[in-house]
Amino acid sequence: MSELLSLGTELEFADYVDWNETTNIKDYEVVFVDLLDLEKRKDEFLHSYVPAGYKRQYNLPNPKDVLRLLTSGGDLIVCLPTTTSVKPSEDQEWEPEEPIPDDALIRPGTPILNLFSWLPFGLEVSDEPGKSVDEGSIDDGWKWYFDGQFSWEISFKNHIPDEDSVEYQFHSLVSNRYGEALAAEIMVKSKGGMLPTGSESNQGTVYLLPLVKTGHSFDDVAEKVVDNFYPEVDLETVGRHPDWLSEYAAPREKELLGKIRELKMNLRRNG
Repeated sequence: MSELLSLGTELEFADYVDWNETTNIKDYEVVFVDLLDLEKRKDEFLHSYVPAGYKRQYNLPNPKDVLRLLTSGGDLIVCLPTTTSVKPSEDQEWEPEEPIPDDALIRPGTPILNLFSWLPFGLEVSDEPGKSVDEGSIDDGWKWYFDGQFSWEISFKNHIPDEDSVEYQFHSLVSNRYGEALAAEIMVKSKGGMLPTGSESNQGTVYLLPLVKTGHSFDDVAEKVVDNFYPEVDLETVGRHPDWLSEYAAPREKELLGKIRELKMNLRRNG
């Protein structure tokens, strides 16, 4: 069974951490990140630039940890915000767990948070809303979700340059009338074919998904994604099995399930 984690929004079938908590995301195979939740709750938390010791300091994933998650076969499912950056309120009541000198605080103003800064690759994001959707561009594997016209707030350029040790394949799931992606599947693969120690794959996927205005909630979308792409996760029984059971798997189970996911993604892209 895959190990699932959710950042920002509680899901019945996944472990959960809030924005001011930390965890080792590399320990998980599938990580849900609800950036829309952080955007809505921005005034609850303090920027990570503020010195340690504040209960409400938020902690976005470390880009190096995210890259390690992906190049060891893990996946990210990201619920997109409606803007690229947020600025928390400047009149927050800061709550230090222990006294911190006044000159240690960042003044004046509150740092702006780029909501995409934790991703391990450069992503060209256009912070410009619109409502045109090229219905012919909808990926066959995602027609259950992108089922027609919807309003959107951000879009993406359809390219991410490779790096020395990592290659990226950008695949648009749906685009606007002038060709910019409104949702994307980004394959992240370690070059050289070497598998990380203890891993069955050196390729992971990032899904960037807007919450379309058709009655979907993040919980609904997350559950549908699990249903469609992670057949090894039984939503009816997850969370009800003995703790020790997750430590055991059938011979080559993870390797075979990873190949199944890869074949399904190739089938969707090739029609």
